[in-house]
Amino acid sequence: MPRSALKQPLTIALAMFAAALLAGCGESKEEKALNAVCSAKAGIETAVGDLKAITPATFTSQQVQNSIQSIRDDLSTIQENVPALSDSARQQVQTANQQFRSELTAVAAEILKTLSAQDAATKLQQSFTDLAAAYEQAYASVQCPS
Repeated sequence: MPRSALKQPLTIALAMFAAALLAGCGESKEEKALNAVCSAKAGIETAVGDLKAITPATFTSQQVQNSIQSIRDDLSTIQENVPALSDSARQQVQTANQQFRSELTAVAAEILKTLSAQDAATKLQQSFTDLAAAYEQAYASVQCPS
């Protein structure tokens, strides 16, 4: 058998091995979902921190709307990725998402109540502090890779 005939199967086998090796280096569907959840969790933490830092002197409705929208977007990202998580992670994330979403809804409803300007400022600060505490409690059990 000619030497070139032996090289062709060897070349094909090496190419297939390299392709299989490279395919194994990518993230699994579960890893991608967990990374998306963790990224969204970090986004929520940032937005909640921004809200908590608002004072009556720095308050703008646009800032609050932007932070709330960012939180909603991150909650949607989390919800979209839940099905791809492992069973234990799925349960933790679903529970955290439901708890936090409930608190966010309650805070949003409280903000919409008609209050005097002074009451509104005080209530907003308390609501954002409560939201930060709810975030900490809800997502404490959700573990993200470093």
